[in-house]
Amino acid sequence: MWIGLHYGRYSPVGFAERPEPNFAWINLDAGASTQGSYAFIMDAQAPAWWAGWRAGLTFGAVRVNRLGYYGLGNDTQYSRDSLTTAGSYFYKVSRTTQFARATVQRRVIGPLRILAGASIDHSDFRALPGRSVFHDDLAAGAVDPGTIPLTDQVVRAGVVLDTRDHEIDPHRGVAAEVLFASGTGYTRTTTSARVYVHPFQRLVLAGRLAAEGTGGNPPLAAMELMESSERPFVAVGGYYSLRAYYNGRFTGPAS
Repeated sequence: MWIGLHYGRYSPVGFAERPEPNFAWINLDAGASTQGSYAFIMDAQAPAWWAGWRAGLTFGAVRVNRLGYYGLGNDTQYSRDSLTTAGSYFYKVSRTTQFARATVQRRVIGPLRILAGASIDHSDFRALPGRSVFHDDLAAGAVDPGTIPLTDQVVRAGVVLDTRDHEIDPHRGVAAEVLFASGTGYTRTTTSARVYVHPFQRLVLAGRLAAEGTGGNPPLAAMELMESSERPFVAVGGYYSLRAYYNGRFTGPAS
């Protein structure tokens, strides 16, 4: 169970029909759960405050105290019986993160934009009570203990094509992006596309395809997340990436 508070202020676009929901906004969110998780996030976005420009700045402190961890790589095995013999935290880990993230986008022509950004992220992982896959991987060296905790400094650049009719409630259009990022000892390349089709008044069809690869020696904190032009999200598995699988079910250098 979570208890949360939200405060937001925004500058509305009025009666103009445009894809951006508002000219600019700032949101403050704070919450805590009965399982030891918490989140404090300050998010300021200006998608249409300046003509042709978009800017965003986000600060946060988040603990996910029951994050899924099933090992590294797509061939990791899952055994439901392990939850009975080894305990309910066998496939869980606690991750704490403090971060600051800035992004600027500039419209080049029509719906095509270029993106530049930077972030700094301090992440730490903690094994939960009892035996766990994370504890075993850390002891065996599959997870580099020198990267826990880790302060990751990242710069990124990319190209974004966005033809959606509305960014929050799209009915038609395409949102595609190609991003390249360089972090502490690794690089990351991400491509993604979301397509929306509105064949009938009461029907909207949507599809999404994304892929990401890393070079160098990405730490666990980087492999747990997938990059996007908005903000990174846990991958692969879970609500934001692959809903048919548990949160963080497939963690590795390629997604």
